[in-house]
Amino acid sequence: MSNNATTTTATGDTNPPSAGAQVPQAVANGNNDILAADDESLASSTTSITSSILEYRLENGRTYHAYKDGKYVAPNDEQEIDRLDLQHNLILRTFDDRLGTAPPNDPDSKVGRVLDVGTGSGIWAIDFGDEHPEADVTGIDLSPVQITFVPPNVRFEVDDIEEPWSFSQPFDYIHSRMMTGSIGNWEKYIKRCYKNLNPGGYLELNDVDAIPVSDDGTLTEDSSFMKAVRLWSEGLAILGSPFEDFSRLEGVMKDVGFEDIHVKRFKWPTNSWPKDRKHKELGIWNYENLSPNWEGFLMAPLTRAMNWTKEEVLILAMEARRDSANKNIHAYYNIDSQETLDSSIASVTSSILEYRIENGRAYHRFKDGKYAMPNDERENDRLDLQHNLFVRTFDDRLGTAPPNHRDYKAGRVLDVGTGSGIWAIDFGDEHPESDVTGVDLSAVQPTFVPPNVRFEIDDIDEPWTFSQPFDYIHSRMMTGSIRNWKTYVKRCYDSNLSSGGYLELNEVDAIPTSDDGTLTAECNLSKSFNLWAEGLAALGSPFEKFSRMEEVLKDVGFEDVHVERFKWPTNNWPKDTKHKELGIWNFENLAPNLEGMFMASYTRGLHWKKEEVLVMVANARKDFANRNIHAYFNIWSIHGKKPRKAE
Repeated sequence: MSNNATTTTATGDTNPPSAGAQVPQAVANGNNDILAADDESLASSTTSITSSILEYRLENGRTYHAYKDGKYVAPNDEQEIDRLDLQHNLILRTFDDRLGTAPPNDPDSKVGRVLDVGTGSGIWAIDFGDEHPEADVTGIDLSPVQITFVPPNVRFEVDDIEEPWSFSQPFDYIHSRMMTGSIGNWEKYIKRCYKNLNPGGYLELNDVDAIPVSDDGTLTEDSSFMKAVRLWSEGLAILGSPFEDFSRLEGVMKDVGFEDIHVKRFKWPTNSWPKDRKHKELGIWNYENLSPNWEGFLMAPLTRAMNWTKEEVLILAMEARRDSANKNIHAYYNIDSQETLDSSIASVTSSILEYRIENGRAYHRFKDGKYAMPNDERENDRLDLQHNLFVRTFDDRLGTAPPNHRDYKAGRVLDVGTGSGIWAIDFGDEHPESDVTGVDLSAVQPTFVPPNVRFEIDDIDEPWTFSQPFDYIHSRMMTGSIRNWKTYVKRCYDSNLSSGGYLELNEVDAIPTSDDGTLTAECNLSKSFNLWAEGLAALGSPFEKFSRMEEVLKDVGFEDVHVERFKWPTNNWPKDTKHKELGIWNFENLAPNLEGMFMASYTRGLHWKKEEVLVMVANARKDFANRNIHAYFNIWSIHGKKPRKAE
């Protein structure tokens, strides 16, 4: 979605689909039942104000706030709170890791009283309070769904911002985002903010033009996507909270009395169709933000305002989701014609790009059948998402070895199994003095890369023919691809690393585990991954046990060997903030992609039929979403240094 960030300073076819249309059973039965289940021991507890406020309205399988019943038409259940937290991270990416565009978000800014309007899960208020311990932050919302463990300078209140405001003191900064469709009268809201700001205080509105557009005509008015959005808009208007045209709010702010008004426009693509890296990444995030949640957006406006049935809404949501995933529709949110987005993919030679089509997915032809994962655009999108999961795991670093320090001067760098090339590109950007080579069996990397980055097609299980050694060799998620890890580590050490150079392995124990026994051997999650391992072993590339790799590196000759272990939960079951976030990411990384992961190993290695694999995938995905199964994957980051030659 495209995002309009506005900051100011204060001076003193509406017919539903056929009711007889067939709804897939998983949809008709409510595919979110397990996801919406509450885990008392791990889920974040909510602020308690009065028991009546917590008596949520249950409607069509989702919960809505009961305070000012029916005023706000988006759900307030855990599925929606998870989406809001994901959207928060999408906005951070959009703003280059800032919480907003107004001056109070500058790191050295000293802020007094802050109001976050429509605080939702409270994540913005909490992050702002952490970054600005001198601030006094209040978040208000119609639903008390915020966590109780917050910084001491943050508090939450339940209130309706369209009622008269009764704050005892004015604020120095009022922030809101994604309130279109919730505020009935924006002029009145902006005037109210003006009256509740100190002189010199700031108002910031971060919001979306909810009707998507395309620059090349690929988004047509007769698409299910546009039909869904138009009906959503119509329903909200009937309920009294129409979508706002944010291009006009600059004038409204001036009329009210604000000065020093800044307007910035951003684009959120509907999926990963763009060519340039930042918009491609934002598209991946926005797809996960919106596509799985169409039912939640549409249900209340269409059933309450337009008298649709739940089943009719589910059919429309399914059709809109299909258009959201279509990379031939180059849509984005927010009207801004200054820049045109385009989609393309790298081409190396036509022969290399003659991919093998198998069970509806594409695989590499170079060393045909050697690697059992797909290499199509869907898999490359997953790899890009997984890259961001790693960056989050490593606290915004590209790895744990010393060459990933920002001030480290790296020389020649090799990225083994580079995949989409995103790690090599990001490393080349961070280290312009380095010379980065990415190698892979498939030529799926982009062509527009930093001048110090290049890609080669090669098989790292064959003898290496590099003309010079490297100062840093990096690989990740190569388990099930490398047949003999000791040979690989020795090959890196013997003639392909300079003295003083580093080898880093970032890998996963591919069989999930749990600490409390909730993941049993009988559940489909365990069965499916163990069968995956069996299939890969039958194909000659077994999963590696990485707890033994420290000794392998030392035996080969590496010194200063460091091992760090991280955990990637299967979904958002954990209580602590970081692992909950990693679980959200890992669910999106794996659960929608089990078919691609399992298909080749099951059909080639275990001789299963495609239909049998799909049944196993469906059952495993159900366990993946079950928050009562407290499973996680061990992630290992291991690096060692080749000793320097004696002077």
